[in-house]
Amino acid sequence: MNIEDGRVLWQNSDFQGSGSVSALDEEGNLYVAGYEAPALIILDTNGNTLCKVVQFADYFWPYEMDIEDNMLTILFDSADNAKVTMDIRDYSYTVN
Repeated sequence: MNIEDGRVLWQNSDFQGSGSVSALDEEGNLYVAGYEAPALIILDTNGNTLCKVVQFADYFWPYEMDIEDNMLTILFDSADNAKVTMDIRDYSYTVN
């Protein structure tokens, strides 16, 4: 949305959940982890879906997200030490 006039800049219908944490990478791509599916969606600056992960194992309720050195880390409140680490260059990830 344009902050000056409220005009919608783009829309994306791939994300139907409710976002809880988000982050931007150096290229302006938007990462949103949600309470409901999808667990993660990554959008480019035009609102196009770059990656969509429906669910990360049994992890729910993300509460923290960070991007550092091309690695995205998402922490979840659903289990002790629940963490997903994703390489944002190829979207491969591990569930810890």
